Amino acid sequence: RACHDRSPLRSSIERGVRLKAFITGASTGIGEALARHYGGAGNTVGLCSRREDLLRRIATSLPANCSIHPLDVADTGAVARAAA
Repeated sequence: RACHDRSPLRSSIERGVRLKAFITGASTGIGEALARHYGGAGNTVGLCSRREDLLRRIATSLPANCSIHPLDVADTGAVARAAA
C-alpha cells in the first residue's frame, strides 16, 4: 500500500469522523493543495491567505464547510481573531 493509504485523514474519514483544519497560505501551492485535500474530503476548513479573490475561488470549488480569512500571518492579532 502507498504511504497515503495509511494517513490519519483517510482513516478518520473511513470511521466517519470529520476534521477541522485552519490552513495558512491556502491560496496557492502547498496550502491550496492542503485546502483541496481536506476540504475535498468534506472536512471543515478555514482558509487563510492575503489574496481574498483566490480564497473565494478555492472555497466555492470545495464541497466542504469553508470559511475564508484574508489576512497576513505576520499580523498575530488577525490570526488570533480568525482562529477564534
